[in-house]
Amino acid sequence: MDYSYNPFSGWSQVGQRSSSIFWDNNGYTPSTFGALPYAHPPPPPDLVTFYITSFNPDILNSTVIGPNQQRYLRIVTDPQNPAYTIFQNPQGRSIALVEWQSERPLLEIRGVMSKGLIRDWLRLTSDQRARTMQYQGREFTWAPQDKYIAVSARSNPVLLARISRGFGTITLDLTNRALQHDLLDACIIASVILQCGRSID
Repeated sequence: MDYSYNPFSGWSQVGQRSSSIFWDNNGYTPSTFGALPYAHPPPPPDLVTFYITSFNPDILNSTVIGPNQQRYLRIVTDPQNPAYTIFQNPQGRSIALVEWQSERPLLEIRGVMSKGLIRDWLRLTSDQRARTMQYQGREFTWAPQDKYIAVSARSNPVLLARISRGFGTITLDLTNRALQHDLLDACIIASVILQCGRSID
């Protein structure tokens, strides 16, 4: 094994600066070390599962399905205006907006976070093995763990949420504690940004 190889280098690909930590199926071969799985094991009973699915053609035009197959959010990127990605609730109200048109993409989460650089919101750690997320005055870490990308509080490494990948689907499992801390929307938005393959750094 080549120990100089960084299995999580996809967090910040040299030259490509990809936001994803694994390749998608658009002509790339998934990494065999550190990649998210393509299987969907049943979640433990204490996790609430959401699916980012119905990619059309990719995750930037997709649907988030929650418990009981209820639609929770739509992610919309107009092909005629691909500089903007909108996160909409079932009533059609926008809860978040990503602006891709600048060299450094911007994010606004309505009522929670004013417009700012995504690279500051999801900051790559110095060793490029994780990202830290600032949300509502708290700091969280996104880091590969076993077959998932796990989310935990920076001050407490206990699992709050995790994502895994299937064919055309991202699975997001959240603990009750994460839901109580109102992390659902932030986790969905971060998951989409981190798995869309666009540069954020």
